[in-house]
Order: sequence, then structure tokens, then C-alpha cells
Amino acid sequence: MFAKIIKFLRVQIGKILKFFRMRYQIIKDYFKNLSKDYIRSRVKELKWTQLDSYIMRKFIFSLIGSMFLFVGIYELTQIFQNMKTFHQGADPGMLIQHYLNGIPYAILLLQPFSFLFASVYVVSSMANSRELIAIVSTGTSVRRITLYIMVFTISYYFLTIFVLEDLWIFPTYQQSIIMRTLIERKMDIKALDRLKDNNNFSIYGSNNLLYIVEYYNAVTKELKNITIVQYGLNEKTSPEVYNLLNNPNLWLLTNKKAMDEQRELLTKHEENISLRIDAEAALWNPADNTWVFSNGIIRAKKPGSSAFIVEQFKQKVVEVIIDPPDFFERLWYPTQAMTKWENLKYIENMKKSHQDAKKAEADYLMKYSYPLGIILVVLTGIGILNMSSRKISIVINIIMSMGVFIIYYVFFAAGLALTGKGVLSPMVGSFGGSFIFIMIGIVLYARVKT
Repeated sequence: MFAKIIKFLRVQIGKILKFFRMRYQIIKDYFKNLSKDYIRSRVKELKWTQLDSYIMRKFIFSLIGSMFLFVGIYELTQIFQNMKTFHQGADPGMLIQHYLNGIPYAILLLQPFSFLFASVYVVSSMANSRELIAIVSTGTSVRRITLYIMVFTISYYFLTIFVLEDLWIFPTYQQSIIMRTLIERKMDIKALDRLKDNNNFSIYGSNNLLYIVEYYNAVTKELKNITIVQYGLNEKTSPEVYNLLNNPNLWLLTNKKAMDEQRELLTKHEENISLRIDAEAALWNPADNTWVFSNGIIRAKKPGSSAFIVEQFKQKVVEVIIDPPDFFERLWYPTQAMTKWENLKYIENMKKSHQDAKKAEADYLMKYSYPLGIILVVLTGIGILNMSSRKISIVINIIMSMGVFIIYYVFFAAGLALTGKGVLSPMVGSFGGSFIFIMIGIVLYARVKT
């Protein structure tokens, strides 16, 4: 029995090796027979023609038209949904700013659907009117016909992730969230600086510090009623006990026990405390990037001893405290509205404060992976074309492509959800579904029937 299994495995391994040897030989022969004339002729085929101008003009007009339609429907839906949440007498100017500033983010969300519609509509309409058959009959392949659609799509992807997102999309989306916040809270636009204020929070910082703060003033860069504890540098803190929560009411309701433990400097495990500072206030000095503490007591452990040196002070600078003011700011907009630079800084602060940053890392990587959907839908839209069919339906092709994209989006959303729960790594959760369906799109594109 064992000998038969060995023989079977040997045969299967032999078949696999034979397959790869054949593929290797084909590739080797291809490059061996590659000549300058052949390369020159292939490059010449890529030259821009009037046909490319005709196709790209149809594609771009369809893309702009579909994007205008989808974004318009999305914005109208938002307006009707928000009618009941906005109070009567809301400033019309602020409402207009809110919706206008939300348009770039809506474009980002809906651009895969726009690219899907444009690519499927252009290629299917040309095939339905027999234009495509006439072009292919001259010896031009469908892949060559759609080459510059793919070039445009890939270029647009890189333009989005490296330029448009950080310079236009996310900054204006933040402004939209600001305006919505001001309208819902009946606040004046002068109160914008107050949105970053923070109160009743505890957070880990650099140098094994635990900050317990009653209030942070984001305008004056000032901390009020502070207790700062430094654990021994060789000690490991317990991040699962303490978490940064921006909502003080939620903190009091769900973490009162942990908060009491922190206030009394009690923990669920032994810790070696080396420093404690209690002060009425601390003001940030931008000239030398230090915190100036006022009216407090500092307790520092004597070197090589368990005793503490106690010192009262009117004003004091403590060199070990190096976290900048923005480390204590309350986050008033979601990670989806952050630029990539802001997202990275937020992740760094979360890790520094011993929080689970997987969800934030996934949101950061999503800024690269979600726009990949436009490449997927263009590959799929072209790949499902079947020119051998006597009747080519634009509607059916759009529905089929939409089905593929919906399945992709479900995988994409599931990956982010599983990342947030710690089941998948941020990289796998953000890019796993994208790469799988990009490969499917490439296969469909490569096997398009002409």
C-alpha cells in the first residue's frame, strides 16, 4: 500500500515538473528568438492612432457622465437622509459647504462604479454596433483596442493614491465633517478649535509614562489637573487594562473600575514605579518643545533604593516628558477622513499608547487597496466581452460586471472587519480580496474572446 502511494506521488510530481519544464522552454525560446525588428514592430503597434482618440473620447465622456450621475444620486440621498438630523434654522451656507465638501469623498467611493459603467458601455456598444468586429477583422486585437483605456485607468489609480487623496479628497472630507458637527451641535464656526479639546482621559506615552488628565485645552496647549506615573524601564505595562477612549461618558460607564485603579495607582499586576508627578497644570512651551508644570509635587525614586525623593515646585520642566500636544488631542473625525500622513501619525500614537492599531493600519492600507477596484472593474468589463455571441447586450454585460464587483466589495469589507477583530493581519485584510479579484480580472482580460 505504501509503495503504491509513493509511486502515485512520484508520477504526480513528475507531471508537475514536466509542465514547468515545458513552460520554461517556451519562455526561453521566446526570448532566444527575440529580435530588434520584432521588438520594433511590437512597439510600433502601440503608436497612438485616430482610433485610440475615438475610443478614449467615448470612454472619458462616459466616465464623466456616469460619475456625475452616481455622485448626484449619492448626494441627493445624503440630503434626504440628513433632513431629520439637522435642526431647523441651520445656516444654509454651512449646509451647502457640508455637501460640496463631501463630493470628493463621494467620487472616491463611487469611482469604481463609474469606471465599470464607462468601460462596459464603450466596449459593449462598439461590439453591439459591429464596430469592434470591423476593427478586429483588420488584425487589431481587442486588447490593443482597449490598451489605452487600461493605461488611463492605471495612471488614474496612481494619481489618486499619491496626489488626489492627500491634496483634495481627504482634506475636503474633513471640512465636510467639521461643517456637519457645527450644524448638529449648533456651534459657531469660531468654535472649531474646541473640537480637539479632551477631558477625563488616561493614556500611555513615551518612556513608560501613564498620563491621567482631567482636561486638555487644544487652543492654549495646556493640561489641567494631571497625574503622571513612570514605570520602571524594565517593566512591561498592561495595555489591555488601559485604553484611550475619546468619549468620557463611555469611559465612565464601561471602565469605571479600571479608572479607579489608575487614580489610586493600583494595577492588576506588580509594577515598579520610578516617578510620579501631580500638578495643577502643564503648559506647552513651543520655543524649546517642553512642558512647563506648575504648582505640583514630584516624587522620584532614589537610584539603587526603594525610597522616593519628594519635591514641591511652583514651575518645573521634566525632561522625561517628551510627548507633544497633539498626542493628547481628541480625535473628532474618523480615520477614513485622514490623509495618509495623518493616518501614519495616528497609528504611531496608538502604538505608543499601547492600543491595538490593527484597525487603523487596515484603514491606512485601504487608501491604497480600495482604488484598485477601478482596475478590477475595467479588466472584468473588457474580459466578459464575447464577440462570438450574435446579440451583445450592454445591460447584461453591466449586470455581470456589477455582480463581480459586488462580490469583490463583500470580500473587501469582510477583510477589513476580520482585521478589526484581529483574525487577519492588516496587509492581508486590506489587500487580500483586491489581489485575488485582480488576478481573476487579468485572466478574464487575457482570455477575452475575439
